[in-house]
Amino acid sequence: MRTPSETFDMLATEFESRSRVFRNRRGSLVLDGEGVRAMTSRGAVVVKLRPARVRELVESGRGRHYKDQVNAWLELDPDTDKELYRELITESLQD
Repeated sequence: MRTPSETFDMLATEFESRSRVFRNRRGSLVLDGEGVRAMTSRGAVVVKLRPARVRELVESGRGRHYKDQVNAWLELDPDTDKELYRELITESLQD
């Protein structure tokens, strides 16, 4: 079984093949001109979404507010399915 960081690295490679998406020096997934959209932190995958969407996902038990700050960043649970990671990263890149 892969760790969240390993899953993120695998998915980031997939997303880098899209135009305007790249990884910065720290390995975060960046949308050109729009800043960091997804990253790993303390071994967890973190995605930037609309604040209302973050609240929805927190309330459904899919993750928690990143660093306990109620904002646009969602820290996903370590047991999150790879497909949900992919869906949420895709959503983040489209916002």
